[in-house]
Amino acid sequence: MENKNRINNFNCNYVVTINPPTSITTSTTGKFTSPKDRNLIVSKNTSFEIYFITSTGLKPYLVVPIYGSIATLKLFSIEGKEQDLLFILTQEAKLMILSFDSKTETITTVANSNLKQKIGKKNEIGAVGLISPNSQAIIVYFYTGFLKYFPIDPNANLLNSNKDDLIINGGAENAAFPVFSEAFDIRLKELIVHDIVFLYSKYNELLLCVLFETANDMRHIKTYVLQKELLELKKGPFSRSNVDESANMLIPVLPPFYGVLVVGNSKISYINNGSFITTKIPWGFYIAFGVIDASRILLGDHLGNLYLVALIKKTSRKSKSIENEKTQEKQVVEIKFVKLGETSSPTSFSYLDNGFVFVGSSWGNSMVIQLQNSSTPGFEVVDEFRNVGPISDFCCVCPDDSGQSKMITCSGAFKSSSLQLISNGILINQLSSINLPGISGIWNLKQFKKQKENKTEKLIDNLIDKFVVLSFFQTTSILEVKGEQFQSVEFNGFAYDSQTLCCFQMILPKEGKIYTIQIVPESIRVIETSKWELVSTWKPPKESRILLAEGIQYEQENSTFSKVILSTSIHDIIMLEISSDGKFSQKGIANFGFEISCINLHENLDIGAIGSWEDFSIRLINLKNMQEICKVDLINDVLPRSVVLISWQKELYLIIGMGDGNVFTFNLDLETYQVKKKRKFVSGKTPVSLRKLKCFGKEIVFVCSDKSSVIHSENQKLLFSSTTVNEVNQISSLNSKYYSDCLIISSNNTLSICQIEEFQNLNIKEFPLNEMARRIVHLKKMKKYAILTSVISTNEDQQKSEMLSNEIPNQIEKNHLRIIDENTFEVVGSFEFDNQETALSIITIEMDENSEIIIVGSGISKSDKSGPDWGKIRMFSIEKKMNEENSNENSNENSNETLKLQMIAFQEFGGAVFSLARYKKRRFVAGINNQVFLFKITESKEKNQSLFFLYQGYQIGSMASLHLQTIKNIVFCGDSMKSVRGWIVGKTDYIFNEVCRDFYPKRLSAIEILDENHLLVSDRNCNLYILYKKDEDQDNLEESYRLENIGPFHTGDVINKFQKCSFVMKTEENEHLHSSSIVYGTISGEIGLIVSISKEDFILFRLLEKILGSIIVGVGGFTQEQFRCFDQGLDDSNNSYQGFIDGNLIEKFLDLKNNEMEEIISQINISRIKITIDELIEKIEKMKQLY
Repeated sequence: MENKNRINNFNCNYVVTINPPTSITTSTTGKFTSPKDRNLIVSKNTSFEIYFITSTGLKPYLVVPIYGSIATLKLFSIEGKEQDLLFILTQEAKLMILSFDSKTETITTVANSNLKQKIGKKNEIGAVGLISPNSQAIIVYFYTGFLKYFPIDPNANLLNSNKDDLIINGGAENAAFPVFSEAFDIRLKELIVHDIVFLYSKYNELLLCVLFETANDMRHIKTYVLQKELLELKKGPFSRSNVDESANMLIPVLPPFYGVLVVGNSKISYINNGSFITTKIPWGFYIAFGVIDASRILLGDHLGNLYLVALIKKTSRKSKSIENEKTQEKQVVEIKFVKLGETSSPTSFSYLDNGFVFVGSSWGNSMVIQLQNSSTPGFEVVDEFRNVGPISDFCCVCPDDSGQSKMITCSGAFKSSSLQLISNGILINQLSSINLPGISGIWNLKQFKKQKENKTEKLIDNLIDKFVVLSFFQTTSILEVKGEQFQSVEFNGFAYDSQTLCCFQMILPKEGKIYTIQIVPESIRVIETSKWELVSTWKPPKESRILLAEGIQYEQENSTFSKVILSTSIHDIIMLEISSDGKFSQKGIANFGFEISCINLHENLDIGAIGSWEDFSIRLINLKNMQEICKVDLINDVLPRSVVLISWQKELYLIIGMGDGNVFTFNLDLETYQVKKKRKFVSGKTPVSLRKLKCFGKEIVFVCSDKSSVIHSENQKLLFSSTTVNEVNQISSLNSKYYSDCLIISSNNTLSICQIEEFQNLNIKEFPLNEMARRIVHLKKMKKYAILTSVISTNEDQQKSEMLSNEIPNQIEKNHLRIIDENTFEVVGSFEFDNQETALSIITIEMDENSEIIIVGSGISKSDKSGPDWGKIRMFSIEKKMNEENSNENSNENSNETLKLQMIAFQEFGGAVFSLARYKKRRFVAGINNQVFLFKITESKEKNQSLFFLYQGYQIGSMASLHLQTIKNIVFCGDSMKSVRGWIVGKTDYIFNEVCRDFYPKRLSAIEILDENHLLVSDRNCNLYILYKKDEDQDNLEESYRLENIGPFHTGDVINKFQKCSFVMKTEENEHLHSSSIVYGTISGEIGLIVSISKEDFILFRLLEKILGSIIVGVGGFTQEQFRCFDQGLDDSNNSYQGFIDGNLIEKFLDLKNNEMEEIISQINISRIKITIDELIEKIEKMKQLY
């Protein structure tokens, strides 16, 4: 049980994945979904995805999350069975065998096992799972010195297994599956293992090959035959001492060749019994292979170079007689090594069919390539799959006061690295645009399509947008849509010399007519569309003009008519009806004695809304009698500029756009129309205009301002989503033959045709760099990004040589500081660091209201040591200059801008500058090796530099000061091995006084300060937890000195960074949750959200989590609780996790059937927490709205 006395705001956290892992670690092909299907299955850390391999490409089928981080994923077939099974081994030592039921389309767990032990040392190469070529056995290598052996007997009857070994699921219904009998531990003498594989055997033996290292740093291979009866390893048919000292990969060779390929950095060797053939290959770190057939193997290195390894069989015969022909002499193999081209840095290859190969990558985008059959070796990229991982660093930027941030990540590695812009909201792509300033209104006009032979087709479904009406200050224009072009036209009946206030249509499908109603200040005009004839006109009372108007078509009691509500210059509010023959009738008039700022009416109900210039309010009026229903008071001194009445999912809403960029929404009672619920969000800073639109059949309200957004409804919840288009002045839908489900948008001086791509949580845009991005910061005042990059360059003569010697090539790593434009992502400034200098850390510091500087820390290696010998801190300034020669009014904002990036100061140190952090005004701290230094930026007396930084104090850390965070005068340091220490820095003497320390060793990966007493921390074991510093207790100083671990939670992924930010707009409703929102990025490309919640919600969600965990068993038979337990690498039977709620599990409640929800609610109510289904759904939806 959790100690409820410890549950406070920072101890109550909700963790949820908002972008699942994208890095592909392994892949496999086979017949999983049915004997007739051919599948590709790829692993993405905590999930796997199933594809159909079709003649037209890969077809996605199913995404399957699991409770574990996948290390091995292999399809294998059993003798006599037509459908394959899936073998999965996780990094947490969980093993599972899965099958697929094609009738029910569900995944069944055939067997599983938890391999964790209370003793044992995890091996250095991670969890390894092997299946013998003939599916006789499974071998797992997890602990040093031991192999776990699972025999497979497809002919045996089902037997019970030991509880610590493989658990067989099911009974008679699973009798078709193989039996995994009792598992056995087998001793492995080799302790430093670099690779282990099963080899193909002529004699159907269980033949293992081990690549290992001895104490003298030499590498060797040995083969072993696993004796089933004796349960031990016997000497195999061959071994080889002193193979390539860089060898790290074994590739089993298929029959008829047999044997093994040993791959090193500059050699590849074939070994089989007495055969040993070595070929030099281009130097590189070879990290992935894929078998095409017995004689062709694909091999890829870390830079993405793709090679074909061809095995050439040469045979000789002693005699040409038939007898000797059957018994050939020992095989001789020649190895040919051919470069095919460059891909992303690969982690797996899977041959699909007909020359198509899937290239999986953890460091870049995965892809499907097609190998060329021509004489020139090569390939063509057919398809690509986006990968956000690994996220080495990121920054979040909030461009306005809405509270909604966008995330810019340093993604990928090596040449596959990129910056990726990640934002929440609706993606709007621009298709075309023209320069057209001064637009005050846009409306689309429909026409019937040409009649088809099918006379039963409804005319209402036979409509298409054909014209666009554009309103200007004193004129109106009409554009005809012709394919992808727009042509200016004029028709009879329209008033072209006046500004159009409103334009809409009344469609009469029974009569086959369409009336277009144009409202201008002088009149309302009804125009019959087929002949463009003026049918009727209505004019306002004498000496008055129409100022605002809104019209809409009504359907009532099998009759069609239109309603128009308008305001005049003499403050009259007039209600009109237009009949199906185009005649006007006045239904009501009222005068409230003030000028109207905005006006709207509901499309079905007899209510309207008007805004007041005088008292800054909105009034709801009854359209039947023109009487006021209620008054809604708003912000003082801020004018309501736009109003919409709309119904969504049996809810009635009043939405108001304000002059200061705020938007208010109100729920209205369906009977009394009284205000029930008020919400507010910030759209931008300019006046808001609201427009009802339909996109993909979904009704939305588009918020036009300098930061456009969309209001829509899902599951009876109002959602606010930003868009990828910033400034929008006017908008209309457009659904023509060429522009289907599009928008026509006016912004600044441009008229654009755009398309909403889809309603989704996150939008991702990639900006390739062709060099590796390591760190990123945002220059707020300059509207730029500063990134640290590295690129490896090779000597030109070596690049021209196809085959290199076994010596390491003369590769030079170049590091740069790049300045990237915030909008175009183009490089606008650059600085190159010295040779052998690696840029490690970067921060920005504001010097005054108009300037900020960049500080970069580096490490420099001059010797053969693995770590840097010394380092530097460099200080840079950026000056923005305008090129007057090229400046003109119409030029792009950035085209006249030049930046001067100048190093203004530097200092050398006897260690690498691993980390930097802002401290106070003009001060910063630096982690240099195992020490933490405080510096002050001051004026320089030197003529050639304006600023310098002075040392003010330091403290010795532990091993390596990799992570620094500061708050007030407190400095926290995250160490590479010794977790966290905290110091208070003296205000005058700047002495570091240690005030807290975590005494449990941890290999930290990221830290973030929550407040002065709470730290959010992650480690290399994929654990997330909170460190808590107690208030000082004079009676027990030792306890208050200790950082208490109060929140261990296993994520299954290594978190590289935390940052406080939110992907959604701030509203009054989510203000608390929004302010506590923290985003994290991981190695596999996962993006997660951590939010502090109330104590009451935490207790409720924890109870719901336990109930759901007992009901929803994960794929493979493992539970959510087992996965989320704090991982120390040992047996986790006694572990538990606290302080965090698993949001991924909580949100599965929304997918349950109603009777299942009722059962869960009854269990919750038993625990004295009273809540209904609707109330619980509302709480969960509230959390989902945070992303």
